[in-house]
Order: sequence, then C-alpha cells, then structure tokens
Amino acid sequence: MANNLTAGHDLLMESFNNCYYLNKRQQQLTLVYLIPLKIILKNEFPNKQLWLKYPDIKSILYELVNSIQHGDIHTFKLNIKKIEKFLLKKHLYSIYLQLISNVQLNLIINIFKLLKCNPKVSINDFLIGFELSSQKENFTTQEVELIIANLIYKNLIKGYISHGHLMVVLSKKDPFPMSPSVTGLTI
Repeated sequence: MANNLTAGHDLLMESFNNCYYLNKRQQQLTLVYLIPLKIILKNEFPNKQLWLKYPDIKSILYELVNSIQHGDIHTFKLNIKKIEKFLLKKHLYSIYLQLISNVQLNLIINIFKLLKCNPKVSINDFLIGFELSSQKENFTTQEVELIIANLIYKNLIKGYISHGHLMVVLSKKDPFPMSPSVTGLTI
C-alpha cells in the first residue's frame, strides 16, 4: 500500500507543479489529495505561506492538520466528523482516517519531549498522555502498547516494548525517523 501512496504522491506533486498558475481551483483540488499523503508518507505539514495562498483549503483543513501536528486526538476526531461529508464526496474518507497514526506518533513525540527525552518511558506515561489528548476516552495499557507496537511496525518509531516492565525503550539515536516538519509545497 505504501508503494501506491508513494506513486500517488509523486503523480499529485507532478500535477500540482504543472498546474497553470492562475488555475487556483485545480491547485486546491490537488492539495486536498496531496496534503494527507505528505503527512502520511513524510509527516510533513503545510507551511504558513501555503495556508495564506489557499484560504479555501485553510478553511477546510487547517484545524484538522493542526490537530495532527500537535497530537490532539480529540480535536482530530471532531474535525474529521466536521468535514466527513466533504471527505466522503471526494472519496477521501479512508485516506484521512489513516492520519490517526500521525496524530498518535506526534502525541508520543510530544510526551517524549516533555519527559526530557529519556529513552526509557513508562507505558503509564503514554497512557496518561493518550487519555488527556482524547479528553474522554479511557485507554488501557494494552491499547497503548498496541498503538506503539503498530507505530514500531510501521517504522515510525525505533525501539521496543518491554511488556514485563511496562516500558517503551526508544533508540538513543533517532527514535523518531519521521519527526514532524513544516515544509512548503512548490508554490
């Protein structure tokens, strides 16, 4: 599936870069498809210039993208619900749902930074972070372990889970190969 997403990303980038510069509608339509792919594949987020140049896209996606960037599960789910009809109409609902992995990754990165980058982190620390971020969901340690295991499997986190000690041991060197970055598309 990653190969299909990568191929789709490359074709959309080519389409975006070859759009006639005055054809804002076509550029915006391409961005609706391209932005989630950039986030899924590279954890790259639109910069301020892109939002300023395309205010219609900003009105639809800014809050959602911001929630992904900050690891805010509750706001992410609210915004998905808010633009659900739009996503279904554009046949994008399932691709946008895949962004939850990036929300979770960025939340874990934020928790890691809050804990002063200690490579050994208690599952309970992540549990508290997930419960605060979701605002009302109760997570179990098994659910948090599963989320982290999936992120490790997807190579979004380098490390392992010590189930017996309820710890996540992260790589001392580059534990998050896809740390979030703000980049601009060629505009």
